[in-house]
Amino acid sequence: MKTSRRSTPKGRSGCLTCKARRVKCDEAKPTCQRCRRANRTCEGYAVLHQQPSSLHQRRLPIITAYNIPFRVPGSQADRELLHFYCCEAAQSLSSLTDPTLWTQLVLQRCHTQPIIRHALVTLSALYRDHYCDRGPQSPETPRQPSPRSLELIAKSHRQVCRHLASPHASYEVALICGVLFYAFETLIGEAEAAIRHLDQTLLLFRRYRDDDAARPGCRDGPPVADDLLPHLNSLLARLDIQASMYNDTRPLVLLLGPSSPELPSDPTAPSPTDLNAKERTLITLQARLLRHLMLHVSHKNHPLDSLPPSILHERRALDADFQTFIASLTGPTNPQQQHQRLLLYRIQAQLSHSIIRENMITSDEDDDDHDDDDEQPSPASPRYTDTTMDATLRAALDNIIGAGAGAGGSFSFTLSTQLIAGLYFICLKSHDPRTVDDALLLLQENPRLPRREGLWDAGVVAKVVEGLRAKQRAYEQRMEGLQEKTDRNLLRLEDVGEGILDAEGVGGVAEVLDLLKFGSKEDREQQQQQQQQEDVMT
Repeated sequence: MKTSRRSTPKGRSGCLTCKARRVKCDEAKPTCQRCRRANRTCEGYAVLHQQPSSLHQRRLPIITAYNIPFRVPGSQADRELLHFYCCEAAQSLSSLTDPTLWTQLVLQRCHTQPIIRHALVTLSALYRDHYCDRGPQSPETPRQPSPRSLELIAKSHRQVCRHLASPHASYEVALICGVLFYAFETLIGEAEAAIRHLDQTLLLFRRYRDDDAARPGCRDGPPVADDLLPHLNSLLARLDIQASMYNDTRPLVLLLGPSSPELPSDPTAPSPTDLNAKERTLITLQARLLRHLMLHVSHKNHPLDSLPPSILHERRALDADFQTFIASLTGPTNPQQQHQRLLLYRIQAQLSHSIIRENMITSDEDDDDHDDDDEQPSPASPRYTDTTMDATLRAALDNIIGAGAGAGGSFSFTLSTQLIAGLYFICLKSHDPRTVDDALLLLQENPRLPRREGLWDAGVVAKVVEGLRAKQRAYEQRMEGLQEKTDRNLLRLEDVGEGILDAEGVGGVAEVLDLLKFGSKEDREQQQQQQQQEDVMT
């Protein structure tokens, strides 16, 4: 005779790891024995009715009415997370950029596509953890996602895999979820995984675009809707550029494929009120710049008179196009959101333009010394100096300060403003210690600027800058009293950290920080060998 299992009350005081695995916890302290035997990390025990222990902890507003533009099937927890997305996350994700994708288009697909809805719930849960973090994030102790968040991420991955294997697979679902997966990984600080998701999404989008160009109307699967396609194209292009700025050895995927998107190449083409067209022009200019730098990295810091004519001509053309584009970002704009977008485009263009200026600095070339006799004098012709570049960097920094002051609120996470990357670039390139001080202060404590922007974490960048400044001070101390110190005060952080920033295998600022803290892999192995020899001798 089959015996029935005795009913027992469900325990609610087990560790978080056992709860996520849906197994019984022995509730041992400080870590449960079940997790220890399974060689798992015990996430500890939930603390009920805990009072906020830090002024940094944020409280979520009490929900009196859901701010969701449609009825949501599922649990109350899902509705609360979507409510949080609509109230907080959507605006933060689109800070200083066109909000249409995050506040309208993704939500519309969320209504009809359960896979997108669950991915959006997962993003909202991760963002809420980030938003309500108890205290400032430390680069030495990266945030670990909760077991519940890991469970939501795994479920989203399974749903998308099943969808892609089905005969009704949709490009829209795959592309939107690819962007959301990228956001998942950046929120928990997994840069490598984020770039893998992004690259796969970019390749899928490029295949969709190229198939449509080669065989109009004959692609496999339903098309991406016309209202979504341009916004998705713009966001993916910005993220493509951001990833190559984060890891300067990574080639662009979307913008430098077999067939690049049809974006305007004339910086004067967009009308003064067409902000989306201006954004496309800026993306094109930045892609041209990155392509030029990657193809001709062997000519970095070479005198102008040693450059091949084709490289010099392209460099001057980029310089002139950036200047023309920056000049077009003028005039009154209304409302305030449009002004903020124009200011953001100006910041990005100024920083990109300064890279070209850095590669055209000369003090002994004549202004009219052109390789092409038919070339007309242009704004690219005058000789550039370190002072000129520092003025450009200072102007960009002042605009970043203005962008933060006019943001109208704090946003701890966004995706593609390039503000953190811009501040890092200013710190590395500027000769003026005051400019570096101001940029570092923004990275450390300005509540009006994002603490994390996609792959870029402001805390990690600040630690890198602080580490490079320590190396700079050590160098200056060694140079004290020496005759050969004429250029000591002009030494930039980029020059001090050249061996670290350009080290083989460095794929972003997190790896740079590790090198500053622990040295290279070879250095660590050598230190371990020395320690082992000392241990043997003792």
